Amino acid sequence: MPREFPKPRLSLRMLIVLVAFSAIAIWAGLFFLSPTRRFTRQLQAQQPAYLRREAAIGLGYGIPTWESGEAIGVLLGAINDPSPRVRVCVAAGLGAHGRRAESAIPSLLALLSDQDWEVRYAAAAALGAVIGPVGDGHDIAMLALARALQDHNVEVRLSAARSLIDNGEFKESAATLAVIMGGTEEHLRSQIHLIRSRLGANTRLLIPGLATAMRDKDVRTRKGALELLLEIAPPSTVRAALRVARREGAPDIRQWASEKLERLTPATDSDPE
Repeated sequence: MPREFPKPRLSLRMLIVLVAFSAIAIWAGLFFLSPTRRFTRQLQAQQPAYLRREAAIGLGYGIPTWESGEAIGVLLGAINDPSPRVRVCVAAGLGAHGRRAESAIPSLLALLSDQDWEVRYAAAAALGAVIGPVGDGHDIAMLALARALQDHNVEVRLSAARSLIDNGEFKESAATLAVIMGGTEEHLRSQIHLIRSRLGANTRLLIPGLATAMRDKDVRTRKGALELLLEIAPPSTVRAALRVARREGAPDIRQWASEKLERLTPATDSDPE
């Protein structure tokens, strides 16, 4: 006969003890192995700047979602780090949390006035990610991004334009895109093409703003606006915008528009006013 082994018996009390012990072990593991706590230690002021940079990025991209609230709080505590490179990483880390970090809007708005252009660039990008669809925070942030379109650094202006476009504001951003397209910096022009690709069919929403930019006093802006319009709008729309510029612009703009219109208008087109 096969040997029979006694069946193990667990009392209800023993089961409760085992479950409690397992819960404590899991909690202890999560506590001591928590990436947020590890990154928080690295972000302390006495740590080297390179560790603080890594920690700020880690608090944005390297933590589980259930620790996001704690991580956002830690990042906000480091928003005024003395190193501009760390402040860049703090802004990027906040942006990585998206709308969960909507409470960071006031701090990011302050970074838009930072002396370092890379910090302003990162703050503008992060604002675009954390803005909610409605509310006071949304309105204030959108106004601040619109003001950032006048920043003296072109990279910051492009970052602000991208964030505005991501949140549905196309008209004011279009002029900034036109200025950059009219320039000679290829890495910036290539970023505009990436924005266009990401917009897909919504690229057409840039058309009214670009048509207005064709009447700008700066010839580079007009040149960039025309180049973008030729890429995204039908020829009839481009010609219509040029006719408006020829009719309503200053003398030099009217001359410019006439020259461009002459090149674009087929010989069979009567070119009505």
